[in-house]
Amino acid sequence: MGFFAFDAHAQINVSGTVLDKTKINFVESARVITTSGKMAFTDSMGRYSISTGINDSIFFIYNNKPTQKFAVNKITDPTKFDISLLISVKSKYTVLKEVLVYSKSYKQDSAE
Repeated sequence: MGFFAFDAHAQINVSGTVLDKTKINFVESARVITTSGKMAFTDSMGRYSISTGINDSIFFIYNNKPTQKFAVNKITDPTKFDISLLISVKSKYTVLKEVLVYSKSYKQDSAE
């Protein structure tokens, strides 16, 4: 018979991407804060990673506007905790319209 102990001070790494309301544009320099006081920032691709306790919560702040708090122990996949903020961010990039590419068939190519 085994004995399992749960470490209440166990650390867990939460990471993901912060996007704007379109879910297309990345949010750069958003603050990611834990209730235990740790802080991280999103990079130019909206990515973040922060180490926190299993009983902590995390929240995000952009332009001095905080989100709700998310309990770490309720996060299904802490390695992909992506979030979309209700803000608009101008992107350096634009999404192209659909492009169709046609190629020659084997018969057409052989005939030439």
